[in-house]
Amino acid sequence: MLVTVYNVTEHDLSPYGGPRNGWVTNSLFYEMDIKTNTVLYRWSALDHTDQIPIDDAIQFHPLEDFGKNKTLPYDYFHLNSVDKLDDGSYIISSRFFCSIFRLTPNGTVEWTFQGENGGDFKLASDISFRYQHDARVRHVGEDFMQLSLFNNDNSAVKSGVNETTGIFVTLDTKTWTATLDRELVDPTDRVYAKSQGNTQFLDNGNVILGYGSTAKIKEFTPDGSVAMSAVFGHKDGTVFSYRSYRFPWIGRPKTSPSVYACIKSNETQVYMSWNGATEHKTWQVFAGSTEGDLSSQVSVARQGFETAVTLSGLPALIQVEAKTADIDIPGARSAITRAKEPCT
Repeated sequence: MLVTVYNVTEHDLSPYGGPRNGWVTNSLFYEMDIKTNTVLYRWSALDHTDQIPIDDAIQFHPLEDFGKNKTLPYDYFHLNSVDKLDDGSYIISSRFFCSIFRLTPNGTVEWTFQGENGGDFKLASDISFRYQHDARVRHVGEDFMQLSLFNNDNSAVKSGVNETTGIFVTLDTKTWTATLDRELVDPTDRVYAKSQGNTQFLDNGNVILGYGSTAKIKEFTPDGSVAMSAVFGHKDGTVFSYRSYRFPWIGRPKTSPSVYACIKSNETQVYMSWNGATEHKTWQVFAGSTEGDLSSQVSVARQGFETAVTLSGLPALIQVEAKTADIDIPGARSAITRAKEPCT
């Protein structure tokens, strides 16, 4: 298991215009054997300032605002993802260096892919990224590597100019060039995510983008079309989701289905729902004058969260059951209820 860690650490910041007795947020990652809780590998950004100098960080705030105490340490590196390759090397993402680093197994920097100047690579004219998250290795060849990353291109102090995108790039380590393979963007809904975010590949070839500090999730098809767009917060900065994923999920509530029945003229209207349940396809509706003579009246297809059906007549008692063809769903029958009058 790979784990990223932030550790507030005392450090001399006077060479960079900060206090001599300063404080930084050191970025580390650990590789751990979760069965034995053994640390197999440790990497620390502060141990490699000879290759990754602190003053190369992109200034997201003036340094003088940070580093004076433990409460406001200078978070100059901000590690936000790590991947391990088969050869034992690691790919890490630093938000405030706007860089992806490949580390050798001994922790030294093998190469840098920087979003503004390319680092060790020559950038194609259509490649640019800043403040990125979730850099992931997609394919590795003898002389190339394909990466995906969530390109925030926005920060807390610089936002609203460059649109946030998901990008896929190929790095050629023979020619030392970086090529843009794909960029995901919704032209009808421009997003400027100041922080966080991720990309996720689905088995059908689609890609999920989670927009972090902007409470949105989008799914893109292989041709770049938007297959799904969801919003779960009323405005930016109020609801965060560091990463967003889509997985098959089965919901089996511990509570029983809910049913409400009311009378309208000589008919009974029945409303049924089961909050959190995902498996049922239909509803079976039972009615009768006593609990002992309840009989099936109708089977109706599930209609979203709440399903409604109208029964002829005025049965005294109503009960519903969530059904699916090939699964016996535990707890799928509601309590028995009486029809209320009148419907409103």
